[in-house]
Amino acid sequence: MTVGKYSLEKKKHLSLSLFISLVAACGSETPAFQEKAMSALIADQQASPRTFETESADNTAASADATVATSESNAQTSGNTVQTFSGTTETAPDDGLKVDVKESQLRFGSQSTSISSMLDGEKTSDVTYTVSAPAGKDPGKIVGNSYVSPSVGTEAYEVKITAVSKTNPSQSSSTTVKLEPAAVVFVGCTNDAKGFPIKADVFTLPENTQELPDFATAPAKTATACMDSFQIPNRAWSDGFPGHPELIEWFAVRASSHINTSKNGKYYFKLNADDGAKLYIDGQLVVDNDGLHAQQAVTGQITLAAGDHELVMEYFQGPRYHIALELFWKVPGTSSFVYVPATAFKP
Repeated sequence: MTVGKYSLEKKKHLSLSLFISLVAACGSETPAFQEKAMSALIADQQASPRTFETESADNTAASADATVATSESNAQTSGNTVQTFSGTTETAPDDGLKVDVKESQLRFGSQSTSISSMLDGEKTSDVTYTVSAPAGKDPGKIVGNSYVSPSVGTEAYEVKITAVSKTNPSQSSSTTVKLEPAAVVFVGCTNDAKGFPIKADVFTLPENTQELPDFATAPAKTATACMDSFQIPNRAWSDGFPGHPELIEWFAVRASSHINTSKNGKYYFKLNADDGAKLYIDGQLVVDNDGLHAQQAVTGQITLAAGDHELVMEYFQGPRYHIALELFWKVPGTSSFVYVPATAFKP
């Protein structure tokens, strides 16, 4: 956009008009002075004719536009935010009833997740919960303020949990929980990632790869999936990954999460893998079980303080058709290796 701007000659013309008005306002007491002054200004104006220029509106006009835009922006509201006169924003509570679950993805096997409801932005217990499933599927059950998945299931599907206000039945809200079979290793990731807190980036490998790749220089990842634990005993593998069912051999996985330890002391880890795998905790290599090989277990140890620790598992699969990836630990005060439980992992 361009705007017109009068040059210095324009300013002189305006000065003349203002001066004439001023002189006129002074009355007729000094006619000689008025006549001489006006004659001089008129002569000057005739000697310097008015010119007209154009320029980009990134100076005066841009400033004016910015001022208007700011004023218009401050006068508007967006989403659930409210503008205040101080220029800050405040979050306005959501109106109506809203239901939520702690974990939106569970496995079959009577796993549970808590349910909560908000009414006009405040937590409420004045609701009744129900659950429904596709025709012919077990919906699981509601127990108090929790949802419990069916004890068995072999096919993934979603159930719908609905909250209805007891005092005003016209108010209701629904959410969904996806149920996964126990046999499914890698699942699609959800936004909350609480039920499957291990994020696994998947990379395609060249055939005849003999060891884990350098992930810092590896090609772009092929897929991302999520896991709830490393409890994959030696098994036939033809599932692939979400969105990539064809990827059943010559791939690498770099899985990351956090592991929670309840005691200070020395922790022993055993990593069983087919093919190669490495375990890192807080950036330290704890177990090295790399290489192209049938399933084999290797142990390592590390001293840890109680609390959360960064965990990275690197794994690769060579030729089809079997995989294995199991992580066991022996915590301070115990004498046997057991699976690192799913409850020990956090996003």
